[in-house]
Amino acid sequence: GDRTGAQSLISVTYAGVGLRRVNDITLDFDTARIWYMLEPARGSNTAAVTYSGTMSGITIHPISFVGVDKNNPVPNSATKSRSVDADMSITLFATESNSVIFDISYYDKDRSITANSGQTVRGRITESGEGSRRGISTRTITSPASTTSGWFDDSAGTGDWTGVIVEVK
Repeated sequence: GDRTGAQSLISVTYAGVGLRRVNDITLDFDTARIWYMLEPARGSNTAAVTYSGTMSGITIHPISFVGVDKNNPVPNSATKSRSVDADMSITLFATESNSVIFDISYYDKDRSITANSGQTVRGRITESGEGSRRGISTRTITSPASTTSGWFDDSAGTGDWTGVIVEVK
């Protein structure tokens, strides 16, 4: 997730190799993005982000999946944003059996957020100075179905959120 506004994220690399963008969504200055790479180099390597303009904040949260389909690792994705005070909820139709559903959410306020039941939290990140929160989670589904990932806000107040959900097979 990042606060790029009118700036442009040009590329993301790991160990000097470019990642592929799956999907992203922006509401005002808040963007949630998911990128991937097949068979990344093992060991300690550098993740690098290239962008134009000035960026006021960025968070990178890597996650690895083993045994993915190399021909079609991300068959489906969806995005959603809200500019009203509401819990985050994104639905997609998962097309494959035994897929992993991965989501990232970006809240523009410093709020306590909790993943929906059944989701495994992979990260909760607070961006100091910006007062924003990010949530990252996964869960496994056993058969094709409509599936929803989401986060709920534990506090009162108003704010915007954006999110991306992907199916990894």
